[in-house]
Amino acid sequence: MKLTRVLPLVLIAAIAVPTTQAQHTEEAVLKIVQQVFDGMRANDSTLVRSAFAPNAQMATASAQGLRMGSLDQFVSWVGSEKEYIADERTWDEEVRIDGNLATAWTPYALYISDQFRHCGVNSIQMAYGDDGWKIVALTDSRRQDDCEVPDHIKP
Repeated sequence: MKLTRVLPLVLIAAIAVPTTQAQHTEEAVLKIVQQVFDGMRANDSTLVRSAFAPNAQMATASAQGLRMGSLDQFVSWVGSEKEYIADERTWDEEVRIDGNLATAWTPYALYISDQFRHCGVNSIQMAYGDDGWKIVALTDSRRQDDCEVPDHIKP
């Protein structure tokens, strides 16, 4: 086989492998993010907790200022009996990865039993360890005005 025939195949393979690996890693990061929202809809505190590192930080930035929360409070709320479904829907997710560090930026709208509650952005920091990707910090913004929620996200 001539080198002119083999060289293009080698170059294509060299370019395709990193792209495929990057997509797979981004998918793995977003899978953990989605696990939190699936757990919220199902009131499944075990599913939600398993997405987080043990001492993960939680915070909310809103017009009222910065409010620090705790993972235990959030997980307890998720697992509590409710007469409603908390449905957080995201779109246009962005993921950035550097080795074992990842950040997910996810615009969202929160619906309580199909009624709009608020919108904002989740800024989610993750680290990769022995147990795979885990959320180490989650900060969300919250507002009720200026929410441009795509139609396909609305219930």
